[in-house]
Amino acid sequence: MIPRKEISLRSRRHNHDENVWIHPFSGRISNWFTWVFVNIGMSANQVTQLCALAGVASALVLGFDTLSMVIASFILFRLHVLFDVVDGEVARYRNQISRFGSYWDQLMHVAVYPLILMCMVIGRLLNDASMVVAVFGMVGMIGKGLDLAAKSAYFRVLYSSGPREEPLPIEPTKQVSSNSIKRGIGLLLNLRGFDALLFFYGAAYLMDGSWMGLAVRDWVLGAYSANFTLVALVRAVLIPKRNNVPMRKDFR
Repeated sequence: MIPRKEISLRSRRHNHDENVWIHPFSGRISNWFTWVFVNIGMSANQVTQLCALAGVASALVLGFDTLSMVIASFILFRLHVLFDVVDGEVARYRNQISRFGSYWDQLMHVAVYPLILMCMVIGRLLNDASMVVAVFGMVGMIGKGLDLAAKSAYFRVLYSSGPREEPLPIEPTKQVSSNSIKRGIGLLLNLRGFDALLFFYGAAYLMDGSWMGLAVRDWVLGAYSANFTLVALVRAVLIPKRNNVPMRKDFR
């Protein structure tokens, strides 16, 4: 059996600390799963397939519209994110890094994120929710789709345009002196993602009452759909202005 320390040294990202800041949970425990997957002989592509299955499963169970299924969805989505980190570590350890591995990784997100919103809406409509929920879901799917498309279009332009201008220099961000402040910023940025959506969507099942004919969880879906769309629009505008893709690391 290959020691975990050896696997950790050979599989660690060059920007490991930054990755832990972006993925505070998955970044800290991923190497334990990498150690297991390497020792049982799994390849990076097999871990990517496992990641995709967890992501699709996290979406499909939302069609049942029950608290237990939302909890299951949250757990499966956390595994999806975790395996998304692990497949890169396995690839680095086995020297299996490839462009097509990155391609399938990105394509997986294009499928999983809208599918989660779609299944959420289907579950609510099967439970006699208002059609407004469908509007919320469509806004979120379009917004998330635009976000992913804007990033893909940027790299397509770079690939097809030949020689290009150098990216505009980005002023180095000031290092945050307090680790607690840095963690707080990271938490706020993570609160805008699908992990937080599923968490608050599940918590909303514990809250009775409605407003304007919509349950609390419907408003959670609406708020996050608006959030995804706003982030997409901001990113789409900033990409040509900055000549790069603004990412969470820019706020560090």
